[in-house]
This record gives sequence, C-alpha cells and structure tokens, in this order.
Amino acid sequence: MSDLEIAVFPKEDAGEFRTILKEQDIKYSERAFIRDSAGSGGITFLGEFTMMATTLGPAVIGAIGGWVAARQGRKVRVKMGDIEAEAGSVEQVKELLALVHKQSAGEAKGDDGGSGSTQ
Repeated sequence: MSDLEIAVFPKEDAGEFRTILKEQDIKYSERAFIRDSAGSGGITFLGEFTMMATTLGPAVIGAIGGWVAARQGRKVRVKMGDIEAEAGSVEQVKELLALVHKQSAGEAKGDDGGSGSTQ
C-alpha cells in the first residue's frame, strides 16, 4: 500500500498543520533540509508530510480541510500512488481524499482502483 504524501502551501503555515496533526494524534513523518556547515547549521522544514494511507479517515480529512479553510490562499498537494492533485478549498479536499481513499481500497484488493491523475 502506498504512503500518503501531503505538501502544504504556503510552507510558512506548515507549523500550524503540524500542530493539527499532533492534536489529532495522527502519525506522520516530515521532510526537512538540514544544513551542516559552520555558521549556517540548522533545520528547515519543507512543509511536506508523509503518513500511512491506512490513517486516511475522518481525523485526517478534518485536519486537512480545517487547515485549508482557516486562511484564504492555503492549498495542499496530495500524492498517493498514481494520484497527484491539489486542493484549495474544503470541498476540493473532500473530493481529493475520496479519490485517494478509493485508490487505497483498490490497492488493498489488488486492483488499480481506477487510478489516474487529476487537477
């Protein structure tokens, strides 16, 4: 089963998204860029999160939809298997995650779930 990859935009708001995931006790990993040089050492989070597709449920849908709705201009890019798409509204998030859920269920059954790409 594929992992669910989520990139948030603007990346500066990723901290709020991370907080929502933690509050909902949603397990995730996050990509970061680590600078390992004198004078410029530090970690920059990239606003890219990965979680197991099996975690896709009401808590994840609510977390993503709530984060997008909280501020105008926010959007998420979701990728799982052959599906990669962006959503900038709560309705689009729901549609997108329903498509991803269908893909995930299809993979669990051993078929391709009608995979495709949408935007």
